[in-house]
Amino acid sequence: MRLVAEHADNPARPTDPALLKAVARGYRWFSELASGTAADTLAIAKREGVPDNYVRRLIPLAFLAPPVVEAICSGRQSATLTAERLKKTANLPCEWIKQQTLLASL
Repeated sequence: MRLVAEHADNPARPTDPALLKAVARGYRWFSELASGTAADTLAIAKREGVPDNYVRRLIPLAFLAPPVVEAICSGRQSATLTAERLKKTANLPCEWIKQQTLLASL
């Protein structure tokens, strides 16, 4: 549970380590697949000690809109956007504007 008190003069929140880790893993795992370093998501899952479906849920995070990634990196994302909510967001739109709209409403 998180208490959110929004004021215009509040500085950005500290970055969310779990959210940053999820996005970084998505980028890294996609890069491994694209470069052929990893044969498939099952190989990544075995190496990382996580379920294959977890790997498959994080890989789409490599395609987040740059403004979304910038907001996450600086702690400016919506207070309700957590790693768990982002991982559970099925069918993230490819269009960056639609992503931003969807993720702002989570």
